Amino acid sequence: MSACESCGSTMDKYDRSAVDRRYCMNCQDQNTGDLTDYEEVAAMNVIAEVELSGVSKAEAEEIVRDRMDKLPRWQ
Repeated sequence: MSACESCGSTMDKYDRSAVDRRYCMNCQDQNTGDLTDYEEVAAMNVIAEVELSGVSKAEAEEIVRDRMDKLPRWQ
């Protein structure tokens, strides 16, 4: 499995964008090819981090921004 270069989530053949295989379907519109902006990707990841890790929203925001800033798309 590989990871989305925009949000960092792992992707299998069902999650991968058909437009650009570097991204997941949540980060790239499958009709237009447009990529989701940084703030929206971060917001989705914060929600997931809180739900999956049980950390506070503030902690999740710090974790997510640190992780995303290291991903190829945001370099």
